Amino acid sequence: MTDSVARIIEKLRRAGFTISALRSSPLWQVEGRGNMSTGQLIDLASKLELSSR
Repeated sequence: MTDSVARIIEKLRRAGFTISALRSSPLWQVEGRGNMSTGQLIDLASKLELSSR
């Protein structure tokens, strides 16, 4: 995991999301939203940032 992905995951966790990596998969398990790709996590984080402005 790159530093930028780690920062995005930490931002989402601080916002209340429960996120865990799926074994043997490039996807992430996001509680209440299902499996998401890294791109989808980035999109979710940007939407969260826009909604907080």
